[in-house]
Amino acid sequence: MIVLKSFELFLNKSVIAPLIPELFLLLGALIALLCSISPKHALRAWIYNTPVLILAFVYNILVYSVLSSNEQVYLFKGTFVLDSFSVLLKGLILLTILSFNLSAGISLKNREIIAKGEFQFLALTMSLGAAFLVSANDLILTFVSLELISLSAIALISIAKKNSLSSEAGIKYLLNGAFASAILLFGFSIIFGLAQGNTLFSTYPDIIKNFNNIELLKTFPFTLFALALFLLTAAFGFKLSLAPFQLWTPDVYEGAPLPTTTLMATISKIAVFGIMCRIFFTIFSFHIVFTGIFACLLALMAILSMLYGNLIGLRQFSLSPAKRSLKRLMAYSSMAQMGYIMTAICLVSDIHLERALFYLSAYIVVNLAFFVALIKLEHWHKENNLGINPDSFEALKGLFKLNPKLGLLMTFCLANLAAILPSLLIAKIILLQSSLSVGLKYLIPSLTLTESQIQLPVLSFLSFIMTIIILITSIIGAFYYFGLIKNIFSDNLPEAENKLFNATKPALRFDLSRLMLNGTMISLLILSLSFTFNFQFWLQTVSRESAIALLSSAANGLKEVMLEKEVK
Repeated sequence: MIVLKSFELFLNKSVIAPLIPELFLLLGALIALLCSISPKHALRAWIYNTPVLILAFVYNILVYSVLSSNEQVYLFKGTFVLDSFSVLLKGLILLTILSFNLSAGISLKNREIIAKGEFQFLALTMSLGAAFLVSANDLILTFVSLELISLSAIALISIAKKNSLSSEAGIKYLLNGAFASAILLFGFSIIFGLAQGNTLFSTYPDIIKNFNNIELLKTFPFTLFALALFLLTAAFGFKLSLAPFQLWTPDVYEGAPLPTTTLMATISKIAVFGIMCRIFFTIFSFHIVFTGIFACLLALMAILSMLYGNLIGLRQFSLSPAKRSLKRLMAYSSMAQMGYIMTAICLVSDIHLERALFYLSAYIVVNLAFFVALIKLEHWHKENNLGINPDSFEALKGLFKLNPKLGLLMTFCLANLAAILPSLLIAKIILLQSSLSVGLKYLIPSLTLTESQIQLPVLSFLSFIMTIIILITSIIGAFYYFGLIKNIFSDNLPEAENKLFNATKPALRFDLSRLMLNGTMISLLILSLSFTFNFQFWLQTVSRESAIALLSSAANGLKEVMLEKEVK
């Protein structure tokens, strides 16, 4: 207890203390860059960075333990904020990059990735941008952090020089990312102009609260704010692969090297989700009309994402075997999963935000475990010279027979993503409860919602539709997840795998990279099980405190602005 009190005092008094996770990431990036000078050390950079990233992760847990839900730490005149919401998302980012780092010993044996040290450097700078983005409370810091993620991602996607698909994916992401950034910047410029050159998020609610008269709805500034909201929602839709802004995702996921796809499916989603929630709840949630616009836009995008992701994902099984891609299928899966999360965010309250955070946390851990298993599968195929594309559905055939441990782990992850096993089943039931609670208002007009729930007839109708879509698309999604599980337990082995099964097994030898990869998979498996056996802790303590922290941060920012005006 004394140690925690001392740590809390250090956190509140020291300027550097809130930035220590970011400084650790920067240190790791510098180590990787220095190691890139020597090819020998470039392959070992992940070993040198492991203690650094473990310290960053442990430090982040300590920060979360001493921060209360109503407490925020501001740096650089309010541009950087540290609260339970940002610390939770930062923890998921650090968990992802730590898992990526521990699996790098295997993944960097991929001959397509020539620049080993630079690859790790770019992964860490991408994580650094994500860590700053979830704590951004300023337009400039938001844009710079987002561009740091995007530029790192472009280089990571196209780093496999000998693979034409990698170069093509890099160009596609560059063009689509530039378009999304332009839309985002246009929205920011409108807000910046209306705020008379102020870039802090906390100054904007005071401007919006002036629209308290119905006559003012016709005013020019109100129209511009609404336009800015449309633009920002579209830009974040691009970054989160939400329909109808998702067309770039399958090609980029398929063309990028597998470790890069892992980062794209986890870190970028966490960071953009965090800043989207902070911008909306800090800037636009203080006016009922803006809240309604955002909620309806996001609800429509959620419905389209769930339908498109699951229906096109199921269609992959009707393609010829040569065109079936695991990474492409996971792209469609990520669209659907982000759609599920948006069904709670669009309901705009602390209760629904809490449930969205719970689902996001469980999904990221399970999805990360599956991608680490895919890295193991890719290495296993190339190590045994099976001559099968490790990204094809055929690579999973008979996996349980050939490698039972890996087969069981992948089955566990796929069954969770299908919401059959409890980890994501509980989370999806909670999301379903959110949309149903508001959707019932459409069926029963006399029903009274709680004060924390938004009371819009259109949103009640959309929530009712979302409830039905969640149920239908969950069943559709289960079909293609079980299609992969069927391949894992298939007895019809390809010829190359059949020879491997009948061959003499080589003697086991100590391999640190393989040991670390196996340890990472087991750790993620245990962590995902905690969402089942200790879901009340994750939902009612971690997720709830983080949701309250975000809303408290927005309210406190508004109070500070009002106090400053009174003093003047």
